[in-house]
Amino acid sequence: MSIRWRLWGSVTLVFLLTLGFFVGFLRVPLEVWLLRQPHVASIIFLVCVALALVPLWILLGWLINRRICSERDIVPFGLPVLASVPNWKNTRKLTPWLRGLTIESFLQIVTFLLHGNDAGRKTLVFTSPDQGDGKSLIAMNVAIAFASVAPRVLIVDADVRRPSLHAKFEVSNEIGLADVLAGSTTLMSSVLVTRHAGLDLLTSGTHTDSPYQLLQSERFDYFLEEALRVYRLVIIDSPALEPVIDATVLCKKASATILVLGAGDTQYRSLETALQRLSRVGVSVGQHNLLGVILNRTRPAAKPGDEYTPPPGTASLRFP
Repeated sequence: MSIRWRLWGSVTLVFLLTLGFFVGFLRVPLEVWLLRQPHVASIIFLVCVALALVPLWILLGWLINRRICSERDIVPFGLPVLASVPNWKNTRKLTPWLRGLTIESFLQIVTFLLHGNDAGRKTLVFTSPDQGDGKSLIAMNVAIAFASVAPRVLIVDADVRRPSLHAKFEVSNEIGLADVLAGSTTLMSSVLVTRHAGLDLLTSGTHTDSPYQLLQSERFDYFLEEALRVYRLVIIDSPALEPVIDATVLCKKASATILVLGAGDTQYRSLETALQRLSRVGVSVGQHNLLGVILNRTRPAAKPGDEYTPPPGTASLRFP
């Protein structure tokens, strides 16, 4: 619950307790006076009822808009937490301990992908319940970190409606996935070599009015098969699950899915809806194709500013 709601609840509780004390202390003279002032009595009664309903209204609003804020909030959903990525947006200077914690969180994900129980997955989709949870930047950093340890990684911008990877990598988006699936170009002639060793990029390409048809088609299956003949891992940046159906198609076609949640942003009901949509197409933890979640923009407790030397290839990570 936010500080604002807690403050309102505390103020209301103190007011009601104070009002109750004075009413009890002045009960007899107050009753005599109110009998002579019926209109005032009605107004006071309505005010008391309204104030009594405030805490209930606050509680109801909190339950409806309850948000995922920590790993503890994810426990009821039975989802493994692969990593918690710190939020550094409001930090003017990235301190050594925070930078180290952020880099380690991405290396933790890479270690899980390489050596965990679900190691060996070749196509990996990053999606989220809602837009704005930072999934694209998470996918980008995981790709950079993975390529620094195990080269030959391809990251694909499959969010054709709202592409963003070309801007993050600072490259052109003239041709890409949509053009490959439309048959107007080939995969290898559309791939861009990034400045990160071992990592290539396929942007979303030419805008299309029917991205669902392209992603659902057999051409996308052939595209994945061709990509896996060249790359050891294909990371797909998918649209969010709630606005459009494109993400469920990608998650079904890929060998594994990772959900990105925004700490303090993702609502309980949004996560429930996302899991239901994935379950309908056979993607779940029980089916071993939903690997878990990454909790993004967490607020870790401050630590002493120890020196931190990033591992080779990770110094260029762009934090979410």
